[in-house]
Amino acid sequence: MTSTFNLSAPVQNLLDQFQKEMAPKQIILQEKESQFPATMLDPEESQMILTKTGDIELFVPNPRFANFIVAHELMHLQQEGRQSVQISYVKQNNPQFSQFLDQIGQELRNIVVHQAMHQQLLELGVLDDDVQQAIQKLIDEKLPVDDSTTSALVIAMKAIQLADTFTFVGLVDHWQEKFAKSMKVAAELWQLVITANLTTNRQVRALIGQLINYFAEYFDKFGLQIPSLADNLLLKPVLSERQLKLSVRQLFQLWRQPNAATTYLVKGIQDEQAISLIEIPKDEQQEAAMLAIYDLSVQAFLDKFALNYAPRDLRVFPEDEE
Repeated sequence: MTSTFNLSAPVQNLLDQFQKEMAPKQIILQEKESQFPATMLDPEESQMILTKTGDIELFVPNPRFANFIVAHELMHLQQEGRQSVQISYVKQNNPQFSQFLDQIGQELRNIVVHQAMHQQLLELGVLDDDVQQAIQKLIDEKLPVDDSTTSALVIAMKAIQLADTFTFVGLVDHWQEKFAKSMKVAAELWQLVITANLTTNRQVRALIGQLINYFAEYFDKFGLQIPSLADNLLLKPVLSERQLKLSVRQLFQLWRQPNAATTYLVKGIQDEQAISLIEIPKDEQQEAAMLAIYDLSVQAFLDKFALNYAPRDLRVFPEDEE
């Protein structure tokens, strides 16, 4: 149903390319009522779903910005299909902590992925003045201003939203006063983002790790009782062919979870970042059996516990390939 949207030639060509690669399955564009006025745009309001027939429905909340919405979603689809870096979380006993971990993990990843696709969005011509003004207006009218009662946690989450918005609209001068506390944190995040090269999985994962570490220190500084991000955000590992041949003990450590009989947390030795949870039956937890697991090659370990990884030097987008 793409004929109902007046897409620019570059975006239509991109969509046609995806349609060709997916045939006989289709990408079906569907108009969806936005929860925001027509003059505002939330880049995260659009979504894609996989239908029972294997087609993809791409919902366009505001046809006025169809070029940006379609290009943005197709960039995500393209990136997701390339063994990309993903992030999940360890489920918590407190549902609010689970929700928090899910939110901060996905939003930090979005900051990085959006910046990685920024140049292509520019080349497609979808970051025009109308789009930028609509995204900026959403922040101006929907994001609460900072005041003396704004908590450190709220400042952190607002800063993440602002930093993600910078990819699309740049730094907005009057936000420095309106969101003074949040902008200070957002500017520090943005400095990390714009100084990073983001063409490979390794670079994307490294920046996500930097952002995780930034907030781990931030939460500690303000004494916030937040679950450890290093232990509770699960960041898919990026591995080279050489690393797959190393032994587990050279790259990872296994830590049994508190109050769990068989659940272990797998963490990287170098960055101390969790990558996954695994289950080791009790009869395989004796010293000799555990040593045997550590002696496995990384590839054999991944196969044994059905763990995924992202190829270390794979380009994030095909356009980045040399």
